[in-house]
Amino acid sequence: MEVGTATSPHINLRPAARRDLLEHFDYLRGEAGVETAVRFLIATEQAINLLAGRPRIGRICGFTGRISNRFRQWPLPGFENWLIFYLPLKNGVDILRILHGPRDLNALLE
Repeated sequence: MEVGTATSPHINLRPAARRDLLEHFDYLRGEAGVETAVRFLIATEQAINLLAGRPRIGRICGFTGRISNRFRQWPLPGFENWLIFYLPLKNGVDILRILHGPRDLNALLE
């Protein structure tokens, strides 16, 4: 999914990130209830919009792969164990994954 106009920042949400969102929503709905799952989606949308407007604010990950050494990460406010992994674009962001921090992130992102 790509969003953006000539005046607004560009957001590219990759299929893997879309799948991540659905999986996390389902998990949170089952573990903490629908209200928490909806708050997760709202927090994700707000964070992605923030990153699109300021794509270099995230921390560089420092992974060792061919492309992954350019990845940046941003903790999801209110859900700090979840991280948004993205690439800054000239006018926005390319959202690669949204992952739960305790997982083997290097393996998932390589």
